[in-house]
Amino acid sequence: APLDIRFVNEVTEGAVAHCETAFFCPQHEAGVRGDAIVFDGEKDFITMTQSINTGTTDFTIATWLKLNEAGGIQRILHQQGDSSSGVGRIWLTLDGGQLYSNLGDTTHGMCRSLAADTRYHAAVTYDGTTLSLYLDGVLMNSADVTVEESDGDVIIGRQNDAESNYFNGLLDELQIWPVHMEADGIQFIMNNPVPAIDVPETAVSADIPALSTETL
Repeated sequence: APLDIRFVNEVTEGAVAHCETAFFCPQHEAGVRGDAIVFDGEKDFITMTQSINTGTTDFTIATWLKLNEAGGIQRILHQQGDSSSGVGRIWLTLDGGQLYSNLGDTTHGMCRSLAADTRYHAAVTYDGTTLSLYLDGVLMNSADVTVEESDGDVIIGRQNDAESNYFNGLLDELQIWPVHMEADGIQFIMNNPVPAIDVPETAVSADIPALSTETL
């Protein structure tokens, strides 16, 4: 049976996530501040109940990440196109070590590759017109796009509609905000412990030793 996890989100006042079973839940290790979740690249993923509609809401999506290996296609955050399935929208993904966002039906990438075993802070923002991709608080790419509406679940750690393209690495301090941030805002949440998503002890099943009470 699915194992429910409640992410207490200061922005959306709570969103439920779950692993299909304990077998699919990621493990944990020390993060930038507190603990981080670690995906094995083979089976681990989390499903989070829809939090924002990227086609109708300004947003900022940010996370620390560290790759165990840089090769291949690795989905980090992939939203369903609607509440059942849909084609989905790729918020953040990796291809051959390069970080991309496919929001707006176009590939927006960076001019540099990420190395394994190195921590990076990645963020994608949208103000209703311009999609921007940041790495370590620095703007790497931006483009004027029309982002598609997406009101389905958010899949963390793999392809949204198939058992493929698993993420192999660490995610820490994942934050989803229904507001657009400029570079100074990105740098602030990168350098300060803003608990946009936290896992309280009372909500974590005893069968999921991977998830701690620290800010993710």
